Amino acid sequence: MMSMTVSNMAKYAMAKQDFDPQSQKNQNLSPEEKEWRSLSQEERHFRNLIAAGGDPWMSPDYPGAGKEYIIPVSKDIEALARKEIRDAFLKNQGFVNSADAESYSKKFRDYAKSQSGPERRAIMYTIDQIGKDEVSKIEQKIKSVDANWSPRQSFDPKIIQEYLQEQMQIEGIDQKV
Repeated sequence: MMSMTVSNMAKYAMAKQDFDPQSQKNQNLSPEEKEWRSLSQEERHFRNLIAAGGDPWMSPDYPGAGKEYIIPVSKDIEALARKEIRDAFLKNQGFVNSADAESYSKKFRDYAKSQSGPERRAIMYTIDQIGKDEVSKIEQKIKSVDANWSPRQSFDPKIIQEYLQEQMQIEGIDQKV
């Protein structure tokens, strides 16, 4: 059997297929099909998303959305984002229940959709950062009580209850001032 180099195999395959970029096959395409084939995978994804009634501004990958940044959100939404994390730690040792997550996520999306397009992504990013901030605070509280604790390990739920009482006192003071 004769061995071929990769280059020779490619030349052979191209000749065998009678490759021509402007072949008859490409000439029979409609203008829409030609345009569609010229798009990147990412652009096709976002066009499909929009055609299906989706909101590209809600996608973290949307290229037109610009940089992620933190913007002010309503006090209710901020409290809800913190409550989601607190409930997860209190009820499920830090793991989010999928039904709860969907409920919270729907409320966050509805709030974001009430704003203009470019702000939607920033709102979702802000909510995500609020959640991360709350997780960090709770983890610090747990570690202050149990120095050997690490994420994904179980902990005494009383630690979270104590944390919540402290936060209520702090938030109560903030509201009075």
